[in-house]
Amino acid sequence: MHRGRKWWTVVLGTSAGVVAAGAGTVWLSSGDGAEKRVVDTSASVRISAADSNEAARYWTAKRMAAAKPVGRAEAPGGAARTQAAAQAVPRSTAFHGIPTLGALFFNNGSGDHYCTASVVHSYSKKLLITAAHCIHGGRGAGYVSKVAFVPKYEKGKRPYGTWTAKMLLVDQRWASKSDPDLDFGFIGLNP
Repeated sequence: MHRGRKWWTVVLGTSAGVVAAGAGTVWLSSGDGAEKRVVDTSASVRISAADSNEAARYWTAKRMAAAKPVGRAEAPGGAARTQAAAQAVPRSTAFHGIPTLGALFFNNGSGDHYCTASVVHSYSKKLLITAAHCIHGGRGAGYVSKVAFVPKYEKGKRPYGTWTAKMLLVDQRWASKSDPDLDFGFIGLNP
C-alpha cells in the first residue's frame, strides 16, 4: 500500500450503476478511516429474452384496453387507505402526452393492470422510473410479469411502439417491508 493514498472498495450489484445509488445504495464510512464502501440495498430481477418476447406477444390492443389501473388497494395497506387518499386527490384532466411518459402494462397475478412510467435521462435511453408497487407487490409478494412500456399510449395508439422489460429493480426495504418512503422502482428496457 502506498503511503498517503486512500483505497476505495466499491460493490454495485446491478447494471443500473448510478441508479442503484438512488435506489437504496448506502455509503458506509469508518469515520476518518481509510476505507469507504458502497452497500447495495436493491432487489432486482432479470427477465429472460423468452419472457420478454412473450410479454410483447401478450399485450394485444384488446388486453391493453381491458387492463385495470393498479391502485394502492392492491399494494399493502388495503382498500381503506386507498379510499381516504382518493378523496384528497383533485380530479385530473387528460392531455395528449409526451414521448417520455407512458403506460406500463403488467400482470401482477390477479390480472392485467397498468401504471405510469417515465423515461429517465440516461446514457442508454432505456431506463424507466415508476412506483415500486407497480412492479413489485412489497412485503410477502414478488415481482410482476409480462412488463411492457408504451410511450405516449392513448386509446390503443402506440406511436413509439412497445418496449419490454429486461430488468426490474426496487429497494430491498420496499420488497421486504413495503416501506412507503421507498415506493419507487426502476426498469431497464430491451432494445
